[in-house]
Amino acid sequence: MDQLSDEQTQMIRKMSTERTQGRLMRASVDEEVIYNLSRPELMEELAKTMLDENVTAAKGGVKQLTELEVRLKKLEERKRGREFKQARLDHERMVYEQNMAF
Repeated sequence: MDQLSDEQTQMIRKMSTERTQGRLMRASVDEEVIYNLSRPELMEELAKTMLDENVTAAKGGVKQLTELEVRLKKLEERKRGREFKQARLDHERMVYEQNMAF
């Protein structure tokens, strides 16, 4: 269990940057660190996190999530993604307005 399965590796490659960031936030990776990582670094960090989760699960340290818990986690992830996009749009608007002022 030293590496991810091919399926897990493909899933990481196909995952959007925002979704990858959301998964890392749920795994308690610091937000500031996440936003400063490039896409390849994000994918590598997610792979490390998933490996850690696999090891923990193999040791019996992870409980099975109920369907409701899984759906709630997905909704939280989507909400964080929207919040991130909104923050980025607000920042772009502010830069645009500052440029227009000059």
